Amino acid sequence: MVSASVRGEYMAKTDTRELHIRQIAQEVISEVAPEEKAAFPVVADQFFRSGEKALSGRGRRHGAPISWGLGEAVALLTPVVLLVLSQAVEEITGEAVRAPIRPLRRVLRRRMGREDDRPRLELTDEQVAHIGRMAEQVLLDREYEQATAENVAAVLVRRLRQDSE
Repeated sequence: MVSASVRGEYMAKTDTRELHIRQIAQEVISEVAPEEKAAFPVVADQFFRSGEKALSGRGRRHGAPISWGLGEAVALLTPVVLLVLSQAVEEITGEAVRAPIRPLRRVLRRRMGREDDRPRLELTDEQVAHIGRMAEQVLLDREYEQATAENVAAVLVRRLRQDSE
């Protein structure tokens, strides 16, 4: 049986991770797909409720862009960006748990003394590059155009590098 304090700690970490992912994804989407800004909260809520199952997209071709019943077939970037960031955070935090030299608190934290309150992901250059490649590949696998995949990856990489400054 899991104690209430352990369960509470897990939920707090999960909530913090989700908040980080949401805020970074929202910044990326604001730049690469501003038409999705209004729907972002609803799509993000659906994503976090359903997880990757939401991306499996019953009734759509494997790999086809995600469109979550918005009336017309609209390929949304929001769930793909959320997926990439979720997978990246999972990889990084799993790595941090196994590597005592880089404790989890260094991976996901807010830096004090910053002029804004945006969540910060502390990443190495290699991790940022990996996330960029991962984003591009996930988009290509879901049949987005090469230019779209490259643009999303570039904006995501630029946003993540801002956290290292």
